Amino acid sequence: MSLSGDLLPSQCSSRKTVMASGTLGRCGSLSDCSCWRRWLREGQSFWVGLLGSVILVAYGVLPTLQPASFDFSRTYAAYGGLFIVFSLLWGKIVEHRSPDAPSVWGAALALTGALIIAYWPRA
Repeated sequence: MSLSGDLLPSQCSSRKTVMASGTLGRCGSLSDCSCWRRWLREGQSFWVGLLGSVILVAYGVLPTLQPASFDFSRTYAAYGGLFIVFSLLWGKIVEHRSPDAPSVWGAALALTGALIIAYWPRA
């Protein structure tokens, strides 16, 4: 089974697991970068930077938890679309910066691309 194509009902939970871990991964990736930025550019404690490093290691492990039968390249590409959307959400929620119209359109296109990569039926 790959991330695309027809799924049996019993396989749907695997796809949900992939999407959930992708969501956690996006949050982890954004938070580690935010921790490093706060440490290196805003003068916060070394421990904030170390926390970012721990989060990055955990984020690096997430792709290894995907079922072995999943096509890693497509899974990772779909995560990329989610990363763009989560980056804008992070800016809105954490940094209180609203995205402009081109950013929202770009994120919508990226998410559409991620959905095509993940769910388009293949032979």
